[in-house]
Amino acid sequence: MTTDQATIIIRESIREAASQRGCRPSDAHRPSQANKTGLKARNIAIRLARAQGIPVHFLAASFALSRETIQKALREEVAV
Repeated sequence: MTTDQATIIIRESIREAASQRGCRPSDAHRPSQANKTGLKARNIAIRLARAQGIPVHFLAASFALSRETIQKALREEVAV
C-alpha cells in the first residue's frame, strides 16, 4: 500500500467516524482532550482505518499519537 492510498483511507475513515458521531472531521482528526465526541470519533476512525490494513506506525504518525495510544484505541481502552 502506498502512502497516498493510506492517506485516502485514513481521510475517509475520519469522515465516516465524524459522521457517525455528529462532529466535524477536524474534530475527529486531532480532538482536544475536552472534546469527548471528537475523541470517540478519532478512536472509531483509527479502528476503521486499521480494519482496512493501515499499519499502526502509520496511524500513529497520521494522528500524531504514540503507538501505545493507537493500540489502546484499537482495544477500545482509551478513556473518553
